[in-house]
Amino acid sequence: MDNKLVAYATTFDEFLKVPKAPLTISQVLVLPPYQKFGIGSTLLESIYNHYLRVQKCMTMIVEDPAEDF
Repeated sequence: MDNKLVAYATTFDEFLKVPKAPLTISQVLVLPPYQKFGIGSTLLESIYNHYLRVQKCMTMIVEDPAEDF
């Protein structure tokens, strides 16, 4: 199996420092050859699962989302 970067996301979790501050999903990128395979959805689901279940974050926002997002 090749270890290739196909997608990434960045988040800011200020809610750990400031009560009731939202998690901000800042960037989500799936490289063009890997788009339309559900990778972005899986990545977002992983973020949701981590922050909603593990970190107990209750609010998430997306910073300046694109229409396709």
